[in-house]
Amino acid sequence: MRALLAYGRGALPVEIPGSAEVEVLEKRPVAPLADPVAALREGLAAPIAARPLRELARGRRNAVIVVSDRTRPVPNALLLPPLLAELHAGGIPAPAVFQSRR
Repeated sequence: MRALLAYGRGALPVEIPGSAEVEVLEKRPVAPLADPVAALREGLAAPIAARPLRELARGRRNAVIVVSDRTRPVPNALLLPPLLAELHAGGIPAPAVFQSRR
């Protein structure tokens, strides 16, 4: 069986032996959020099975945010401002937040 795997900005062809058991997983279509920033703020304020980020930040001196490099389609410009605002609300000043690209 021949298959194409997403790789970088293209696809990588692979040959899968006929004796291999194969299950193809596909993501379900999801409607885009009407207001992604509001949804992010709500999620940060009331996460599932965790304390809010601003609570976790209280009493800490610094924080690190790890972001994907530009080869991944992550909306960092949308995500970072609310994250920084929550960390600041928890008492961590902006200069004490470090960003690392991985």
